[in-house]
Amino acid sequence: MTGINYLKYLIFSVCLTASSLVYSAAFQLNDKSAATLGRANAGTAVSDDMSVQFWNPAATTQFEQFGFSVVGSVIRPSNEYDVLRSTRTNQLMIEPVPGNDSTLGATTFVPSIFAVYPINDRLVASVGVTMPFGLSTDYGKESKARYFALDSSISSVNINAAIAFKLNEYFSIASGINIIKLEAELNQAINLRVFEGEVDDVFIYNKGESGWRLGWNMGILFQSGGSRVGISWRSGNRHHLTGDSLVKNIDDELRE
Repeated sequence: MTGINYLKYLIFSVCLTASSLVYSAAFQLNDKSAATLGRANAGTAVSDDMSVQFWNPAATTQFEQFGFSVVGSVIRPSNEYDVLRSTRTNQLMIEPVPGNDSTLGATTFVPSIFAVYPINDRLVASVGVTMPFGLSTDYGKESKARYFALDSSISSVNINAAIAFKLNEYFSIASGINIIKLEAELNQAINLRVFEGEVDDVFIYNKGESGWRLGWNMGILFQSGGSRVGISWRSGNRHHLTGDSLVKNIDDELRE
């Protein structure tokens, strides 16, 4: 039963630290406006549509009446990979990992909502609800890469309320608060043949979320004639996720 005891410790450890490093920039989304996407996100700090509320709220002073914008993007990445060499330990033997090479893209819907309300000819209030992170990958249970990851996802909701003030005909400034929540799911398969020989893979499912975190942003807009220059800054946020780990596909002998 010594091998079984070691196996239980292994499963418990993997549940606590089950994922490899995730580079969240790969999950970042900039799909706030079809116009800015058409410009490859150039000039976002001085854009003339309401998505500028996210990039630089100081530019909302260019709107003279109330308006709102609803944006929806569907992202369907398609990536193919070939595993040149992948091995696993089967007790004292090293063997190739059986499985397939496949695509890892997953369809994601990305919504954004913006509203701008000019209080007077100098003061403008605005709010935006966006999804700064929201992509996912899915390798599948039969993938040769399943011991690294099965499906992984990061999603967030950012509620940004801002006030902009037009100092004069040239300069506008703005500041806002951001309320952000983050969710993540990181899953993988575990090779148990190290201890037990011919047994099925165990699958570890980890899902967690953070509470709402507070951040802030600010922006400056300079405009003269037909030219505009914008500068914006957004604070960073540190998220601590808590959640649950679920272990599936453990047979009766391993449960004892």
